[in-house]
Amino acid sequence: MLKKGRIPTEKEDIEKFFSGLERLEIALEASTNYEYYYDLLESLGHRVVAAHPLKTRMIADAKIKTDKLDAKILAELLRGGLLPTSYVPPKELRELQHLVRHRIALGRTRSGLKTRIKTELRRKNIKYRDGATCFTEKGKAELRRLHNPFIDSFLAIYEVVDEELKHMDRVVAEAGARHEEVRLLKSITGIGVYSALVIYSEIGDGSRFPRRATYSHTRALSCGFIKQRMNSITVG
Repeated sequence: MLKKGRIPTEKEDIEKFFSGLERLEIALEASTNYEYYYDLLESLGHRVVAAHPLKTRMIADAKIKTDKLDAKILAELLRGGLLPTSYVPPKELRELQHLVRHRIALGRTRSGLKTRIKTELRRKNIKYRDGATCFTEKGKAELRRLHNPFIDSFLAIYEVVDEELKHMDRVVAEAGARHEEVRLLKSITGIGVYSALVIYSEIGDGSRFPRRATYSHTRALSCGFIKQRMNSITVG
């Protein structure tokens, strides 16, 4: 063992801990904030891998769990070539993933606000316009004339989210235009910019799949993911 200890999470502390150590192999748990440490350690010249949470747990599940013990298990599995790893896309592709997912999350938020407004209208037994016409400028003006405090509140939030969605639509479209893979996917009938961005950002480089069967399995999973995501965009 070259070195051990508890490392504070600040950039300077991490750089200090790894100073003098060159070209290490480092295993990280693929947690919600792993990307920051992954990119930082990679920038210091180390080879970093993200441990697959479920597969690692199946191999080395422990009744007593501490950070120290988890770190030791990861190191031993990595040393023995037994560590199941997760695919980590390049940084640019990860940023694209987050961009598309943020757009989808905004769509879900807007859809939820529509549902809450219509639920309040039904609660008060108020007839309202069908479909999207309820949220046209004329429809929103009619909603405001009801002077319902809940509807007024939801509508105020809705309009902020709606404006942000319009902005994000432009950002996403610009992002799609920068990637040749997205342009090629859009040439397939039925695939628009959002579908193409989701496919490209989630699957990434197809050459990483060793066998056609592996790619087909991942593609099938991705298609289910895409259908769910695209439904969110349509509803939103």
